[in-house]
Amino acid sequence: MKPKVKQILKILGIVMVCLIVAWNLGTKPSTTVVYTPGQVETALEETSKSEQPSKVEEVTKPEKLPKVEEVTKPEELPKVEEATKPEELPKVEEVTKPEELPKVDEAVKPKESSKTEETVEEGAKLEKSSEQEEAVKVETPKVEQEPKKEDTTRDPERIEEAKTDQKAAKDLKKEIIDKSATTKKDKYLTDPTPEGKPKPVEPENVTINKENSFKVKLSITCETILNNMNLLDEAKHELVPDDSVIFPLQEVTAYEGESVFDILLREVQNAGIHMEFEFTPMYNSAYIEGINNLYEFDVGELSGWMYKVNEWFPNYGCSRYQVKEGDVIEWVYTCDLGRDVGDVYIPPS
Repeated sequence: MKPKVKQILKILGIVMVCLIVAWNLGTKPSTTVVYTPGQVETALEETSKSEQPSKVEEVTKPEKLPKVEEVTKPEELPKVEEATKPEELPKVEEVTKPEELPKVDEAVKPKESSKTEETVEEGAKLEKSSEQEEAVKVETPKVEQEPKKEDTTRDPERIEEAKTDQKAAKDLKKEIIDKSATTKKDKYLTDPTPEGKPKPVEPENVTINKENSFKVKLSITCETILNNMNLLDEAKHELVPDDSVIFPLQEVTAYEGESVFDILLREVQNAGIHMEFEFTPMYNSAYIEGINNLYEFDVGELSGWMYKVNEWFPNYGCSRYQVKEGDVIEWVYTCDLGRDVGDVYIPPS
């Protein structure tokens, strides 16, 4: 290594000499300095003295390494250990130490006892509520018995007739239709019509001709209800007109082929009057259940709507009665299966 260092130092010396020469030339242009070879060698010898290598060795000598070791020496490690030393662990243990568990148990125990007390109280409440319900159940029949007091103001004969239920009333209607076993009925259980009265016409066999129109008269009344208001629910009293007229007798337009039902349906819709009906395939006709929110059975088990044409109560449904010009159609409410409106059943001979 020493020969190489010497060579480097020689080169550096030459460079230094050149720099000195250049500097002298720049500062003193009027003078020129010429160095002999001997002077150059002496300059090189001076630059190659042993003092300079010692300085390089001092820079790269390993004596400075301990300073780095001092930075990373393990003496500072205890400081980190002090931050995470296990001396602080007891503090955590003190927070979660089992000494506090009895306190939690003591807090839980009274809650459980309170829950049992609450269940006992709820049981007592349920028993009280059940007793109250039983008391209510015992008192409810008294409310139901109050309407029966009104029966004393009724006609005794009406009371006996009102004992029949709705099913019995329907059966009674059917019995009236089937009274004569000897006569022949059609497939819709209709007795033969009296002489001079129009026979039923099946609606499916009729085509309505809108080009041919004529006039008929129509009315809707419920006079019989006024005579039996005590049998009608009080909530429906306001539905009954003072004069019992729901639709006054007046001329209306009819078309060729129309039935009594067709005319009624159109006119109540035009007048904004409520109506509810049901088609009964057994009788091949519509059955009127209610008009103006007054329904069958509202005024007793024998009450409901009936119709008559020219003062005759047909023995078949309103969908099968084909009207003609000049007919007078009247819908009336009966409270006694037609007897109170003039319908008297006469068995066919």
